[in-house]
Amino acid sequence: MGRITDISGEISCCDNQPYSFEARERRVQLIKIKEDLEKQLLAEDVTLWRDTEELRQILVRAMQRKQSGELRSNLFPNENKPVKDRLDSKYMQGS
Repeated sequence: MGRITDISGEISCCDNQPYSFEARERRVQLIKIKEDLEKQLLAEDVTLWRDTEELRQILVRAMQRKQSGELRSNLFPNENKPVKDRLDSKYMQGS
């Protein structure tokens, strides 16, 4: 990314010299280099996305298992708490 930014700056410098033949030739070369770097960057992004796809799927499944486990654990009272702490106070008032 840094190199692409540098090349964009160099292209701008060439644009500021409209009557220089060397600047026009240099601009064409720089545009070609910039296009090649952008293609390479896109290919690397796609490769990274593909390489991390399995990891992302594993993380999503782990998150889903954690959430479903939390939901199931909330359905049942905590076995370690005393009975009076597990029961709602409005039910204990009548006894």
